[in-house]
Amino acid sequence: MVDRNRQFEPRESPELDHPEFERELHEALQPHSAPPGFAARLMRQIPPDVAADTQPTANSAPGLRCARILAFPALLRMAAVASVLIVVLAGTFTWQYQQRRIAGERARHQVMTALQITHATLQQVAQNVSSIQNRKALQP
Repeated sequence: MVDRNRQFEPRESPELDHPEFERELHEALQPHSAPPGFAARLMRQIPPDVAADTQPTANSAPGLRCARILAFPALLRMAAVASVLIVVLAGTFTWQYQQRRIAGERARHQVMTALQITHATLQQVAQNVSSIQNRKALQP
């Protein structure tokens, strides 16, 4: 059976027992300030066209550039939503047109069938009337 309390006991490690190791670790994790002139050297390494884009111009508000950057995706999202809406509406109208056309063809087929039945029935009635008239004409 496993002793569950034992798993939380600190494990013995030879590196962690040395106070010098702990001091070096503590020093390595401490924040250090940048050396003098670091920002200037870093800015010199940036190409001029990129550096000009990051510098605010005198006639622009500080948040204007950020607003333009954020507005573009919003316009893009609106265009995408409008496109999807147009496609859905066009699809809906096309589907409705197809359904009306199918219903019209079905109604046309039913009318043609009704007319054929009516024609056949009238032909039968005409034959019956003709045969009755022929029998009356043959009777003295």
